[in-house]
Amino acid sequence: MQYVIFGAGKWGSMALSFLGIPRVQCFIDNYRAGTEYCGKETFDFESLLRMDLEEIIVVIASRYHYIEMEMQLKEHHIQRYFLFYENHLGLWTQMLPFSYLNKQFELVSYNRLLTAYDITKYRHVAILGANELVPYLISEIAFHNRIENLCEVIKFDDDEYQTLGIECTKWNGSLKDIDCLIINCPRCQPGLDEVLGKVRKETDIIDLYDADLIEPSFYHPELKKYKDMCKGKRVFVIGTGPSLTIEDLNTLCQYGEICIASNKMYKAYPQTDFRADFYVIEDQDVIEDCNENFKNIPGNLFIADGYHVERPNYIIDSIQYFHIIIPFSGFLPNCPKFSTDLSKGLYRGYTVTYCSLQLAAYLGAKEIYLLGIDHSYSDDPVAEENHFIKDYFTEEEKEKHREVYKQVMLGIDNVTKAYEATELYSKKHGFRIYNATRGGKLEVFERVDFDSLF
Repeated sequence: MQYVIFGAGKWGSMALSFLGIPRVQCFIDNYRAGTEYCGKETFDFESLLRMDLEEIIVVIASRYHYIEMEMQLKEHHIQRYFLFYENHLGLWTQMLPFSYLNKQFELVSYNRLLTAYDITKYRHVAILGANELVPYLISEIAFHNRIENLCEVIKFDDDEYQTLGIECTKWNGSLKDIDCLIINCPRCQPGLDEVLGKVRKETDIIDLYDADLIEPSFYHPELKKYKDMCKGKRVFVIGTGPSLTIEDLNTLCQYGEICIASNKMYKAYPQTDFRADFYVIEDQDVIEDCNENFKNIPGNLFIADGYHVERPNYIIDSIQYFHIIIPFSGFLPNCPKFSTDLSKGLYRGYTVTYCSLQLAAYLGAKEIYLLGIDHSYSDDPVAEENHFIKDYFTEEEKEKHREVYKQVMLGIDNVTKAYEATELYSKKHGFRIYNATRGGKLEVFERVDFDSLF
């Protein structure tokens, strides 16, 4: 499959650069036929009709004559074409997947995304989500697979899109018999969960907005040093719920246990000799609240990247930045996923404890014990009784976060799903998780008595 650019002029040269020189076979232009343009041969329109139209995609590139050029293609029943607009360069940055990572803005193109997958094995492919750039996505699929294997583009609105002859229909509540669904819309797309809830388990899903584990530029290779650092040992993951006591922390310190703490545990440090070996903060609000204290937190401090892009005071040499991967909703099987490689990122699971569990597994823990994970909130999510230490939030923070944390409280079922996914993963991969929390409402993991562990 190759592109043929219809129009050997300024826009044609821009299209050549945009599409990629190796992928463009030639130009079509009656006035320049028989010459070279930008290093490519130029032919007349009659030559186009003699080409193998099954193996080319025509790209119309003209500021003034695109209407007549499109009519020519339609008169000869050529459907595999699309119009190249100068503003597509701007659309590219608006519509393609992107993320803040490694302290810089990163844009990931369709080609780079699809290269990471073996889509040659699929015979019935559907695209979920249409926009002005869907012709480019279809073209990329054609380069990697066969365009004949693309059976449908599903859109969420009533707009018309150029789809190179591929059927484009509005979501009607059902999916065709497909073996691969390529998701081409952000996670905030209204109606997305409804579609995902009807995906068969046998259908493979390629999420173009889940580029994190694909792109090496998202990685933090310096974190590989933590792989199996605590292999075969037991690790405590400690929350800040009201069931936790200073005496519990003193016990952990006395016996030299390996501990992972999170969020504002450091506020208890003046009352105890306990210090966590590893410390995790992944929530943006908590990062903003705590950033002035980062330099004073001992041990290995892990902060989710992305939020510190425009905040130089967050960039501290002693901090270990990890990439946070935001998954789709719980409608997909085995969601959220469980990371096996800290250097590539940790999945968000609606609670920082989920990141801590993934870290513990990466450290090689044989047994993981949860402590202070009460898994419940009072009616006021920022009330003192939700944490084991007083003044966990300042009055300013309470006003700032109250409404946000109410949403967190309402979404506690998602947290439970994350824990359930973790329990299944641990059983399959040779480590166990126990809940040593005193009381609380977390019943996903086997209960153990904290004091009996010493």
